[in-house]
Amino acid sequence: MPTPKELVRQAMARERPPAIPVMCQMANGHVILNTKVHPIEYFLSDDVWADCLLRMRALYDFDGILCHKPGRVQGLMDMVARADFDAEVPTLYLRDGARIECTRDDDAYYKKPPGFQYPTLASIDFDHPLAWAPASFRAFQASKATFDYCAAEEIPDHVFGLLDRVVAKAGANYSVHGEVRAPFDHFLNLLGMEDGLMATLDHPEASHRLLAKTTQWSVALAVAQIRRGAHAIKISSPIAWITAARWSISPWRSILTPASSGGPRSAAC
Repeated sequence: MPTPKELVRQAMARERPPAIPVMCQMANGHVILNTKVHPIEYFLSDDVWADCLLRMRALYDFDGILCHKPGRVQGLMDMVARADFDAEVPTLYLRDGARIECTRDDDAYYKKPPGFQYPTLASIDFDHPLAWAPASFRAFQASKATFDYCAAEEIPDHVFGLLDRVVAKAGANYSVHGEVRAPFDHFLNLLGMEDGLMATLDHPEASHRLLAKTTQWSVALAVAQIRRGAHAIKISSPIAWITAARWSISPWRSILTPASSGGPRSAAC
């Protein structure tokens, strides 16, 4: 019988594996509840997160593991003024006035500091689109795998703390997958949801210019994860396709399709 990793490979290659491989992305809240780890430790620690994913794979006897982010954010605790581990919603209070709410049954959420304001396409630096942001926002976006790296070689090793641990412990027998945000998801997280959507209609040329940069981000991270042992890459685009489902697809086709589909084709490993 082939290994679980080989079953997944055969299925992805459209072959006929002798058994149907099964794996999925589990919600963060589901993982926290079933492993009983503290949500702040889950949000901060590569070791804790890797152990949780390995335990959940064993619980469901999955054939693979999706690392839906490559790792936790190095140095984030240096930005924290106070941590409340015992609150109903455990919270990290950051020095700039922002806070990160690490829920016990859901994702972690960033609460903006006083005076926070998104840039516009007229003010953003297209070469470094995160340069405007406070350090806490950049750190939280890094936790979601939005980085200002345009080539795989630029990305530092510590970014891959989770992926490296899971590949080392399970990659020989199980299919370990990485993930990147779709370019349009980066785009909306840079400009804000409402203003970002309106910008695509009001300023299509500038929008495509910014999407060209965020496509580079997605490609770079995808290539880097494959080089480090990921068996496949998921392109995560919930915001993009929720937008397409709620609005007519036609106005968004040039925004969603070229950037989202162009990245992987250009990702030579």
